Amino acid sequence: MKVKFWQLALGAVVAFYGFEFLRLNVFGPSDETLIKRAIHTAEQASHDGEPGGVLEILSKNFKVNDVNPGSKPQIMNFIRNSHPDIHVGDGQLTVSDEEARYVAPVSLKIDFMGFNIDRTVPDINLIFEKETEHAFIFLPVKSWKLREVILPKELGVESFLPGGS
Repeated sequence: MKVKFWQLALGAVVAFYGFEFLRLNVFGPSDETLIKRAIHTAEQASHDGEPGGVLEILSKNFKVNDVNPGSKPQIMNFIRNSHPDIHVGDGQLTVSDEEARYVAPVSLKIDFMGFNIDRTVPDINLIFEKETEHAFIFLPVKSWKLREVILPKELGVESFLPGGS
């Protein structure tokens, strides 16, 4: 029995997707590594004024203190125009199956439309959730997305957010 070219090609594609599925979902980096890598990527992108690296880690349901911080275009414009310098310090990471909480000090340097913020805020809660993305068109891959940022109420940022009081 002769093996045809298309059978070999199909076998190679199936083997490739199987290998990638295992590499990305079973043998991939730990949850802690994925979360810290996402934070670092977003910090750098924010500093460089590149919104893509920030939007990439935000969940569809992203909120700041239970307030929607604005639409994606508004967030993109803010990052492009202000180049916020945000640094998440070392903190405590707690990971469960579908949610992770990272409590850490965050240094903020933001100069936008007359508002200057240059301070370190202790104990900001970053809440991540696992979401499914697709690699190579249809290969499901779990990734961590930032669902909510909980800031201390005394910071008063809600008044600057759309929908805030």
